[in-house]
Amino acid sequence: MKFLFIFLFIILSVPVLSQADELTHAIGDTGYMIQDAMWANAYKLDRHNYNKAVRLQYEAKEYMRGTHKKGRHKNLAMQKTKEAYQFAKSARDNALYQSGEIASD
Repeated sequence: MKFLFIFLFIILSVPVLSQADELTHAIGDTGYMIQDAMWANAYKLDRHNYNKAVRLQYEAKEYMRGTHKKGRHKNLAMQKTKEAYQFAKSARDNALYQSGEIASD
């Protein structure tokens, strides 16, 4: 009987544990945007925005994990993630514009 209870608990809890929340997806999307900026050579052409995005994403991860000196703050992590995404997008667009791959808006 005990084995059956443990088995059912594991089976029912696995789908819940494997789902990521909104913050995790936002950090992942920011990572992909930073990667796009890197491929556009933003680390050379727009260092300020690129480095700011990387620092903000790192700080957001610390807030999410609870390793930041302020502890775990989901709202601050989401705010930092959104800021990092905007900086990475700006760095990518500026780098592509400077390299002549896209025209200005």
